[in-house]
Amino acid sequence: MVVRPFKALRPTKEMVSKIAAKPYDVVTEEQAREVARNNPYIFYKVSRPEINFDHPV
Repeated sequence: MVVRPFKALRPTKEMVSKIAAKPYDVVTEEQAREVARNNPYIFYKVSRPEINFDHPV
């Protein structure tokens, strides 16, 4: 396997405040759901994927 470097993706200055989130392990699932409910860009949708579903998986 060969691992090659790649260019990082960085949000624009205008989007940073919408994307940035506290570490996943310092917020509860409900807190993450509440924040994500009003913000489709928040990183919790990646770091806490369970919030994307209505029922536990």
